[in-house]
Amino acid sequence: NKVYAKADKGPYYMGGKPAFDKFLKANLKYPAEALAIKKTGVVVVSFIVEKIGGITNIEVIQGIGYGCDEEAIRLVRKMPKWIPGTVEGKTIRVIHKVSINFPLE
Repeated sequence: NKVYAKADKGPYYMGGKPAFDKFLKANLKYPAEALAIKKTGVVVVSFIVEKIGGITNIEVIQGIGYGCDEEAIRLVRKMPKWIPGTVEGKTIRVIHKVSINFPLE
């Protein structure tokens, strides 16, 4: 049950970056605490993409607080399964990270 940091073909969100960005835009709920002080920034979240595409071991590795870190975790938990990474054609468990932007638009 080894977890790889690198893969021949890394895990990716079904539909690629455009679909990932669309998911974030549709599902992000700006925390009231962050809105109140006009807090913006980027939360970096790491997680393991399992062999069947599920997400486990979600961790904030760079947070901005004010409810944004918790919202980033909620978004990652809500994501549909990913396409898993591979090494030599075999699906593997891969650690991956994403940046979730909290802009005030």
